[in-house]
Amino acid sequence: LPARMASSNLVSAAVARLVPRAQWLRYAVLVLVCGAVYVGQHWSPSSYGIVLRQLGVQDTGLVFGEPRPIRSDEWAVVTPLTQATVNNGFERTNKTSFYKEDLRINYGMPIFDWGLIFKPTMWAYLVVDAARAYSSHWFAVTALFIVGHALLFARLGLGRGAAIFLAIGLYFTGFAQFWWSEKGPVFALFPWTVWVLLTSGPVAMRLALFYWLSASWLITNFYPPLFLSLAFVAATILLAFGREWLQPRRLLALLVTTALAGATAALYLESYLRKTATTVYPGHRSAGGGAVPWSEWFAQFFPFGTFDWNYQSVIGQNTSEVGCVGAAFLLRILCFRDYGSRHVAATDQVARRRIVPLVGGLALMYAWMLLPLPSWAGAPLLWNHVQPERMEYAAGLLLMLVAALWAGSARFTVTPLRFTTWAVVVVAGWVLFKGIRLDGADGWNAVVLRSNDLVVVPVLLVALALAKRFGWPVFEAMLGASAVSGALVLIGFNPIQSTVPIFARHDTPVTRSLDEEARALGGTLAIAGMPGAVFSGLGYASVAHVTAVPALDFWRSRYPAMPEGAHGLPGARISLPLF
Repeated sequence: LPARMASSNLVSAAVARLVPRAQWLRYAVLVLVCGAVYVGQHWSPSSYGIVLRQLGVQDTGLVFGEPRPIRSDEWAVVTPLTQATVNNGFERTNKTSFYKEDLRINYGMPIFDWGLIFKPTMWAYLVVDAARAYSSHWFAVTALFIVGHALLFARLGLGRGAAIFLAIGLYFTGFAQFWWSEKGPVFALFPWTVWVLLTSGPVAMRLALFYWLSASWLITNFYPPLFLSLAFVAATILLAFGREWLQPRRLLALLVTTALAGATAALYLESYLRKTATTVYPGHRSAGGGAVPWSEWFAQFFPFGTFDWNYQSVIGQNTSEVGCVGAAFLLRILCFRDYGSRHVAATDQVARRRIVPLVGGLALMYAWMLLPLPSWAGAPLLWNHVQPERMEYAAGLLLMLVAALWAGSARFTVTPLRFTTWAVVVVAGWVLFKGIRLDGADGWNAVVLRSNDLVVVPVLLVALALAKRFGWPVFEAMLGASAVSGALVLIGFNPIQSTVPIFARHDTPVTRSLDEEARALGGTLAIAGMPGAVFSGLGYASVAHVTAVPALDFWRSRYPAMPEGAHGLPGARISLPLF
């Protein structure tokens, strides 16, 4: 009998392990199906339709939404330089450019060299055409973001449903969506670098994967303000949940592996880093604390409070600069938590103790964001290279995680009084932050245009009704409603643009005129009209062209009086347009 009982327990344990794996497998299949549709249709979040319209292309391939001029980092730089890389046979040098510049820059390009090992989202260029590969890259970035964060959140103790809703909610935040088409790879690869350290398995294997993921994270899109602040979040998570890495030998191994990943990125980008090291920006980037307005900090709890339905800022800065990371569920936790409950299990106490390092890290980040601290105060953590407003993504992610972990062990009570209290707070925040005149003095059209904050109320009502009908946990219903609200408000920001017209050669009156101009100048194009690297992406040797490293030797030959200091020697320094 004891033998049979032991055998039964083993079978039960095996089944228990297989059930969640099967559930995750269903989500993996769903992701693959979505990928087949997305890539099969050559979709992307690019705003390159702006260029196609300027070229006079009739069928721009726009499927949904509108291209965003504010995302010029993408449509005027990243996408054209990707076109240039393709036009040059995936070589390192942009030979069709007037300046013959190096394409190993801060933006990852699909160059066929050893660095491609660390650009997994671009591997499709090896086997399919450029249009499909570019679409594959952007779908991979999206899938890596949602799946990676869901796996990380589940590993940190959230239930499967809560982890997925939290990951989707993080994706549909202002900062993520407003910067997605350029900095998406930085967001997407981050959770994997932490998750792989927290999984079970041989230490050597986990460190090897960590090395590859970390190097990929840095090389695919090298942007210090984001990866320095996110690295701090990773450290706080390991301090709370990865205590095994605090053992002296493992900590040393982890630090050495981290240094190797950084060295690999530095080796690959050596020319770019060396030439930009002495520039004013980014080489001599130096930031102090306190640049984040309180209105943006409060937007973590009122996530649509800084922009309207047209994604126009209502607080004076451009759209990308006012996007925060926050979610509607944060206020709900405070309003619906059952503070009188004495339900405190031993596991809950452990979870709360683990939250302490996360809260401490969050407090430090808020101090840098909100207080007028000198640059030297942030130097020990390299935060003097992180503008406080660029820390909003990492801090918002950590806040959402802390709130979800704290609420995951709590009980919630939804009563008419509590719901009314929450709704009143939402409406009050909307009125105060957006300066709404309820008497209609500003015109009802203006009120409606700024009413995106109020979406959260009906969405939560529906979610709570479904939760009651199907017996879903209230906490998951709140997270799900928060994610749906974010999707409803923000899904229209990034368009769905076919990549086929992006990589096609177009014959229009505009392109014929450009061809004539280039032939008249012996192959060189010397006209204005297109920003950034657009002309270069179209295949022209254009003098008007943005480069990561300015061609100082060329310009010094035309302007001999240019001081030598502009090349990095003592004296004047230059600023870089790509940043």
